[in-house]
Amino acid sequence: MLQVAGIETVQLLVPELVLLLAAVYVYLAGTFVSSRGWWTAFGLASFAIAAVALWRQEANLIRQFLQHDIPVAVGPLIVDWLSEGIRNLALITGAILLAAAHGSGRRQLAAEYVATVLVAIVGLMLVGRANNAVILFLGLEMISIPTYILLFLGGRGRAGMEATVKYFFLSLLSSAALLYGLTMLYGIAGTTTLVGATDDVGITAVYRTGSVALLSLGSILVLAGIGFKLTAFPFHFYAPDVYHGAGWAGAAFLATIPKVAAVAALIRLFGYQAPASSDSLWKMIAILAAITMTFGNTCALWQTNVRRMLAYSSIAHAGYMLVGLAATLALGRRGDFGGLAAMFFYAAVYLPASLATFAGMITAEDGGRRRDHLNDLRGMGRERPVLSAMIALGVFSLAGIPPLAGFWGKLGLFGSLIATSMGWVAGTSQRDVGPWLSSLLLITAINAAIGAAYYLRLLSYIYFVRTDEESIVDSPRGTTMPMAATVAASWLVVLIGVMPSTLLESASRAERMLVPASVAQTPVVGAREHR
Repeated sequence: MLQVAGIETVQLLVPELVLLLAAVYVYLAGTFVSSRGWWTAFGLASFAIAAVALWRQEANLIRQFLQHDIPVAVGPLIVDWLSEGIRNLALITGAILLAAAHGSGRRQLAAEYVATVLVAIVGLMLVGRANNAVILFLGLEMISIPTYILLFLGGRGRAGMEATVKYFFLSLLSSAALLYGLTMLYGIAGTTTLVGATDDVGITAVYRTGSVALLSLGSILVLAGIGFKLTAFPFHFYAPDVYHGAGWAGAAFLATIPKVAAVAALIRLFGYQAPASSDSLWKMIAILAAITMTFGNTCALWQTNVRRMLAYSSIAHAGYMLVGLAATLALGRRGDFGGLAAMFFYAAVYLPASLATFAGMITAEDGGRRRDHLNDLRGMGRERPVLSAMIALGVFSLAGIPPLAGFWGKLGLFGSLIATSMGWVAGTSQRDVGPWLSSLLLITAINAAIGAAYYLRLLSYIYFVRTDEESIVDSPRGTTMPMAATVAASWLVVLIGVMPSTLLESASRAERMLVPASVAQTPVVGAREHR
């Protein structure tokens, strides 16, 4: 059994340590230097250095990944395709968020904003590689605590303060529920390790070694804690108010980093060994998915405030992501492109679409004109045609319009549901899986149509509703960085849409690697074997 421990664990965390040290420096030096441009450039340079360190590290692992669809090392951290995918997504997202937020908030607090984003990205990267409940919880808290700070820094007046306080107290409750649930799973498994050296060791093993009374309660509490970060029903109710009061930069952060961290945590906790013998868990998640997407899309139809509309949209997307998890847990085993691959792929294509939309709205406000309500978007298509086109790309992708990235995300979810409900994947237990997941497939398709309605309504205000007064072209001030972020995100939307095969294969390989660690026999560079 190959494990990493001690110095090898530290070596695996070089990119995270680069970002953490950079964050500490920015926090300290920001007391003396308040230049917004300097600290944004420093943050982007930190991401570039961390990316180089990550890619050098991965160069030694890619060969082994391609030869064997198994994790190459385990321990407190696990080295597999999913972890590397999450870490790359984290760096890209962090860089785009920093560039997009340049110019937002108070200039005197620019250093604090940059450092806080760096810490949150470290948290996301830890969640992606966590093979221990303690590290998983630590990573999630390294996202939650910076979120409080970012909401305060980007908030506007009383609404911003209300958003910060509301998120703070509700996040504390969700963290307590998650910690209590993990404690119960630890009590059942007798270890904080998620995947152990043998098939019967680790928290994930308790789902296939037998039914325990505390298992259901522990799982519900874990789902509650992670569901808050995912904005899944019924843990979603903070989202509209917090998005509304947080400003565009804070809303962009909330719509991306915590959601992807929640997806990674769900896969780590429930994805290794799908509990096919437990009907209650997958049925509960299927019901949550259906209610979450329906509630989010239906409420978004009635919104005139753009941020509240996108908040309900993010709730709906949380429901879509849960569809993949429900399909996997119902299946009991994974196929070539099953529910977990669809879930990870959907999260990966959701990121650039959301970033393009939010970064575009941040850029639109740089001209000094507020863009809070649909009426504020009137005439923007004529005033800023290039920016409006990039926002449209993000919105169309969120709606799942082909051939953009979001289309392939929804298609992957539909495919995983069809394969599971029709028994196309070998080894599917038919029990009553078919009727349940066929119903979920129908609900998902209906919700995709509902979602398209309010997305198109948003674009109609940009392009087809004229202003009452004479149109005056904005005079943007300092839009270079936010505009660059919008360009980068929209370019990713188009690139993934035109060439989805690479990301599809990565998602499929990430799912195939979610196997018991006991089968991992491939040596890992820099790791030693413990006998």
